[in-house]
Amino acid sequence: MQTILKIAWSNSFQNKKRTLSAISGISFSILLVFLQLGFLGATKKGATLLYDSFDFDIAIVSEAYQFLAVAPTIDRIRLIQAQMDPDVESIFSLNVSSARWVDSATQLESTALLIGLDDKPDFINNKALREGYLALGNGLEGVLDNYSHRDYGPLEVGRTGLINQVETQISALFSLGMFFFGDGAVALNMGNYTRLSGRSSNELSAGLVRVKAGQDPNVVVERLRAFLPSDVLVYTKRGLQEMERGYFVSVKPIGIMFQLAVGVALTVGVVILYQVLATELANRMNEFATLKAMGFGPSAIYGIGATQSVIFILLSFLPALLIAMGLFRLIFSVSKLPMAMTFGLAQLVLIMSLIMCLISSVLAMGRVRKADPADLF
Repeated sequence: MQTILKIAWSNSFQNKKRTLSAISGISFSILLVFLQLGFLGATKKGATLLYDSFDFDIAIVSEAYQFLAVAPTIDRIRLIQAQMDPDVESIFSLNVSSARWVDSATQLESTALLIGLDDKPDFINNKALREGYLALGNGLEGVLDNYSHRDYGPLEVGRTGLINQVETQISALFSLGMFFFGDGAVALNMGNYTRLSGRSSNELSAGLVRVKAGQDPNVVVERLRAFLPSDVLVYTKRGLQEMERGYFVSVKPIGIMFQLAVGVALTVGVVILYQVLATELANRMNEFATLKAMGFGPSAIYGIGATQSVIFILLSFLPALLIAMGLFRLIFSVSKLPMAMTFGLAQLVLIMSLIMCLISSVLAMGRVRKADPADLF
């Protein structure tokens, strides 16, 4: 094994220019995988950003629910009925709908996600949103997402904007980033939400439920499903988040596109690595024939080629990782798309890269079988 490693290492660095060219090509293919998986992960994370901002165990939504931004409403009475369960500690009303934002100074028009919040700030685990809600006065005021599009104008406390043609003052800022649902977001108390959205006070996008300490939310969910009418669906928080992510990844075009792009990136990586290995092995056919003549068996010969491909992958992975980290930060700073490098993502890409290495090695090793000692004479 030590001999195989030495030969593979020497082969990899004998021609440094060729090695650098190979590493550059393979790094590019790994970078493509990083980017597509990063976009796919951002799609999943972005789909549940708003739900992640609340502390709850169970959600009650319409039977026709697909995702929060366009959720059909449920009657508030369903949430009140759920509170009758002995293991339910408290309930929270959540409303979400689209609106039109117009910057007062420039008259630029943008889409806005209006978020109507119940008067129970202990349900809000987004610190800035909770503090912003507590800062709301008695007038027509809202909390503006400071990740909103630049067409919103200055993202600062004290400015005003027109929401559905009604002037609204911004009393606080919070960070969310509703990339998939609108150009920006404004959170309001439920009274102002009802006024600006035109929605009835009895209509809710979702009802959030917190169970008593020590109680199993899954058990409560089963009871509520049996108790509540069939016009609503009841999920645990995790179940709702998985459904929301699944809709964006498997149904919405953006998720399907990123999944296909991951496959394309992997294919590109296999092709590039195969070309690098095939060229490298073709240039060393006489050397492999010599090794065969010296008594090296097929496993040793194939091991040299496979080890060399692993060396190329490992040397290519680090620059791809560093470049991907920089690009993720750049993409977030420009678009506020929630892309971030995590240990899990890096580990997944490394595993995928090694799989690419395995496939490419198997395809390229076919040439080694043709190395014949008789061709040396």
